[in-house]
Amino acid sequence: MAACLRSRREAHIAPVDPGACGADHRVIWPFVLVLSMLAVGCASAPLDQVGSLQSYDELKPSDGWLARSLMRVSKDDVLAARTVRIIPTGFSPPAAGKSTLTPAQRGLITNAVDRTLCSGLSQRFQVVALTEPADLTVHAMVT
Repeated sequence: MAACLRSRREAHIAPVDPGACGADHRVIWPFVLVLSMLAVGCASAPLDQVGSLQSYDELKPSDGWLARSLMRVSKDDVLAARTVRIIPTGFSPPAAGKSTLTPAQRGLITNAVDRTLCSGLSQRFQVVALTEPADLTVHAMVT
């Protein structure tokens, strides 16, 4: 492994044994393959409309690298906003009913989503408590 981590300058001084790095790559590639297949499986999951919103008319698809979502963003409202309220993430009733996840696992997922939202939004907005008025309200739902 040490031979694999040499700088380019050192590589010109002495040749690297081709077998020195091969064993490490043979161990890593199966994990890369499995992770890429999992990411592809998640990307094909349907975006269900579960009835938790008043209207789905203006939602546009947003396909990220690891996740897909439907969202609506009013540019003028977002630019004028100073505060944001984050409603705790939840599982939609159909998703919770079909899920093989335990309540503890669902809690970990919703906690991770909420923390990520809070971290990202707090860089631009002041995050306020649920009971306080806010310019924007964000609510994520796992479907």
